[in-house]
Amino acid sequence: RFGDPDSDLGEDWSRAFAHELGHFLFFLTDNYIGIDEQGNIISTDCVGSFMTDIYNEDYSEFLEETGWVGDCLDTVAEQITGRNDWETVNQYWPWLEPVPLTGGPNILPFGVTTVITQANGGQPSNTLPVPFFSLRNPNGNPIPVRDGQGRGYIFKNQETATLTDDYLIDVGTPRGDQMQARGVAPGDRLCIYDFTAATISLGCLTVGDVEGTVVMEPLPGWNPQILVSAQSSVTLAITVTQATSLPLKVQVLPSAGLTDTFPILSTVADLTAVPGQANTYAQVVNLPYPAANGHVRVWAEGADPIQEAVTSFQLGEGFDANRSGFNANRSGFNANRSGFNANRSGFNAPIASGDGSVKIYNVEDVFADTGTLSLQALNETPTLPSWLSPVGKAYRFESSKYFPRTIAFEYLQTAVPQGTTFEHTLRVYYSPDNGQTWVRLQSEVDIGHNLATAEMPITQEGEGIYVLAATIEMPALELGWNLFAYPVTSARALPLAVESLGTNYTSIYHAKGGQWLLYDRTVRAEFAEYVNDLQSLEFGKTYWIYATTTITPYIGLPENQTPPDVNALPPATYYGRVLAGAGFTPTDGMTVRALINNQVCGSAMVETLNNELIYKIQVTADNGNGCGVKDKPITFTVDGVEMYDQLGWSNHQANYHNLGITSTFGNVAYLPVINGGATAQTIAPDLVVKSIMIDPRGIEVLITNQGTAAVAQTNAFWVDLYVDPSRTPTPNDIWEFLSEEGVVWGVEASALPLAPGESLLLTLNDDYYVDALSNYSGVPPSDTPIFVQVDSAHAGTTYGAVLETHEIDNTAYNNIYVVVYNP
Repeated sequence: RFGDPDSDLGEDWSRAFAHELGHFLFFLTDNYIGIDEQGNIISTDCVGSFMTDIYNEDYSEFLEETGWVGDCLDTVAEQITGRNDWETVNQYWPWLEPVPLTGGPNILPFGVTTVITQANGGQPSNTLPVPFFSLRNPNGNPIPVRDGQGRGYIFKNQETATLTDDYLIDVGTPRGDQMQARGVAPGDRLCIYDFTAATISLGCLTVGDVEGTVVMEPLPGWNPQILVSAQSSVTLAITVTQATSLPLKVQVLPSAGLTDTFPILSTVADLTAVPGQANTYAQVVNLPYPAANGHVRVWAEGADPIQEAVTSFQLGEGFDANRSGFNANRSGFNANRSGFNANRSGFNAPIASGDGSVKIYNVEDVFADTGTLSLQALNETPTLPSWLSPVGKAYRFESSKYFPRTIAFEYLQTAVPQGTTFEHTLRVYYSPDNGQTWVRLQSEVDIGHNLATAEMPITQEGEGIYVLAATIEMPALELGWNLFAYPVTSARALPLAVESLGTNYTSIYHAKGGQWLLYDRTVRAEFAEYVNDLQSLEFGKTYWIYATTTITPYIGLPENQTPPDVNALPPATYYGRVLAGAGFTPTDGMTVRALINNQVCGSAMVETLNNELIYKIQVTADNGNGCGVKDKPITFTVDGVEMYDQLGWSNHQANYHNLGITSTFGNVAYLPVINGGATAQTIAPDLVVKSIMIDPRGIEVLITNQGTAAVAQTNAFWVDLYVDPSRTPTPNDIWEFLSEEGVVWGVEASALPLAPGESLLLTLNDDYYVDALSNYSGVPPSDTPIFVQVDSAHAGTTYGAVLETHEIDNTAYNNIYVVVYNP
């Protein structure tokens, strides 16, 4: 229930704690989760069980056989163990017996509970008793953080200056301008992130003996994208994308706290620039011991204000010696096709993300291997289609092999756009290509338990990005004319309003006052403004739309009813007369502006009241935008003319102030604008496959650099040949993923640079052929498709080892060539 502003949280923690004791003391499972006949995770309502619902008084007992009916028979407990609640309790605590129900009271009349206030071997805890910290901007004004849009972390430093004994505690999200940092102690480092605005804000401080204030500094241009890939149980490949001139460092921090028998060890390393990849840095980090989960901290050394980012990761059990792809034995290419080793033992349990919001289950056996390599919560969701509104974070999943799996999202109520209004529209979406395309998965949503589940796809062994999102699903359109009622309360411009249809429609008509308004996406560009007079779709109105195929429209949610600045400080209001003066004659309709440090912080119009020219203007507070702070000078202008007198900003009451001219005027210079007509050419390589020849004598593949720059010696790359693949390869699809047979060539530095226009002929058993990674039995049967992909794989990027012109210009991918073999 935490996160639902309409709920009573008075007993939330105690009830949740009692429920967790049911897991840890009595080994009971959640009875609101079940398994259907196909093995998928589903929601269940096992009536009466405390392990189903901790808030409903009718669900207050552990159930015996007589109550173990209905949905209880579909629960995980029943399907996996075959036991009801009490049978499981007796399995481990045979001397306990159920007692008859009593009619009450259900409140203890005496204080019989003993509270232990000592920890750590009897040593008193030095954590702050009321750990609330206030969030302020650099000017001292409160910074309210929107629910779910911030994150706080405590860095426990063991009271030493070295970083290698640090560990981290995730303390959740701030509420308004307050951060409750449970567990913080003097000497700890507390950092809080605010993702509310487009520019991230970050505040860190070393905690003293009492609570304090955290100053949140905006960090324009700082939003590193951190990718954590597991190479083994003790080796992580970390890639960071961020434009910076400062050296970047990385620290891998364990999530587990201090123990008496096991030391805390974190790893610190320098990130190094990846050759040929702009703003990309990488490092392979070796951990001192296997880490099931943890956090990765990245920072720019020497930045002022500090620039840091944190992401969490969870490693799975999927390190398998039989993994054929990305093998470290590709000589000379270990950094590009990294190896996965078998030194990680299986956990044989579902895998949960570091923040606990997402779990992965094996459909065939809920407690079996899920084949997970890593599950990482992303700080920023990749770009979603305009009709999708994300709920919570997106998660990147990496796999060692395919298993039938279910992914389960447990979401906060406050993260759902507009509360419960559109909660029923939640679905799980999947991107196999780092956010370029999104697939809507068949999802089950349990609103009562804030749980959404979906079967994970087979594509790429399920690897990719998953996100929970809301949208409005409309009735399917049939081929031809369809009557379409627009359901969203806020009007939306065309074509954005129907963007989910893509190119699967032509005309939209709306009848208004005896006239037909039209929007047609096929109208030639030079006539579009003249022909298309239907500008937007409006709530409650109907439209005729011509669909070119059967398709389901998805409509984006209405704009949030709560404006984004609902928690912002109120503005300062100024009003009065606008007075004429020498050389200045104000008129009705002139623009009034309020400037603070030459930044416009308010705008209004001159109006007429009782035959006098007057104005009213609101000057915004500094809510991270650099505007009003108490007594900060304001300059007023009317129609660009500076007014006399500067006033200090004050919002404690409306301020009466007449506007009049100053004694001098600024000079205005008009300069010509010169536009160049030429378009800059992208200077980069562009590798293509020119031809494929197969006969009994062998294979010949001709590759060419048709780009405008050479392939550098530092950009050694792979070439994969696929014999009858299961689908068309995509970047980072090696042949082992798609084919029974295939061939690999590694084009090393000895063949480079490859200048623009130059070609390279690859053959079986030449200097670049990699026999250990190839499996080719000879001439294939007739009509067999043969694919070749140049620059086919790189474990650290989405495009391979060579950044090419089409990848920079975002044009069509051209690295693949296919022939159908016919002797």
